[in-house]
Amino acid sequence: MASGIMNIKFKTILTILFFPVTVNAIVITGSGSTVSQILFVSGSTIATSGSLSISTAATAALTVTPNLFLNLDNGNIGIKTASPLTSLDVVGVISTTGTAVFPTVGTRTQMYYQATGGRFITYDYSASAYRPTFVEGNPLNLNTASGGNFQLGLGGTPISIISTGTFAPVGFEFTNVDSTAASSGDFVRIGNMVYFDFQIEIDPTSAGGANTSIELSLPVASNFTLNSDARGSCAATSAQYGPAVYDDATDDRLIVQFSSIVTANTTFRCNARYVIK
Repeated sequence: MASGIMNIKFKTILTILFFPVTVNAIVITGSGSTVSQILFVSGSTIATSGSLSISTAATAALTVTPNLFLNLDNGNIGIKTASPLTSLDVVGVISTTGTAVFPTVGTRTQMYYQATGGRFITYDYSASAYRPTFVEGNPLNLNTASGGNFQLGLGGTPISIISTGTFAPVGFEFTNVDSTAASSGDFVRIGNMVYFDFQIEIDPTSAGGANTSIELSLPVASNFTLNSDARGSCAATSAQYGPAVYDDATDDRLIVQFSSIVTANTTFRCNARYVIK
């Protein structure tokens, strides 16, 4: 007979440990505890010695649902999936008491939860640097428990990413104004940006192009540094010239300013936006 090496390649999925099985049970009974009470096998015959006796029990079927699979063709392992697409393909929740290591950047990259700072971090130990972490979805839903806030940046202040509300502007620092009345406005906050609109009625004291202005409170407080930190526009119901909206960086308020052409009560419908600083 010729000798040699036979190379057999199996293209199949191997189910490990868990498979349907039929059990033929052998029941052994006996009495006493002497050494002569033994069971031995001679060829295909099972014999007894002493006071032991053997009987065959009824056939019982034991079926277990396969959970662990090995693809012998590519080495992929599947847990609760018979068609593993990656080296380890798991259908279900993965938990660990240690750290999950993802060596996709450098020689040692980890993605882990830092309990002290309450953060989920991707860190490259080979480069001693944090790595960008991308979360994609369509749609992508981000939720916090009990109405919690999100934090932008390691040293940032926790904020609500998107919030909406209403506000009633309060007037300050009147110039050439007899009376004023503001109605409620609406605002939307997206991160550190605030977009809002409001309506205000102003009675100018004098006409003839007199400079007229009023300062108003903000829907969300900000610490302005420039008079251009807030910008906006207004539409007037009466013939007033050039209504403009900007901020007072000293008092951290919004300014509505125009040149008064008439002294009639004028309604201004305004919108503005600014960055929270």
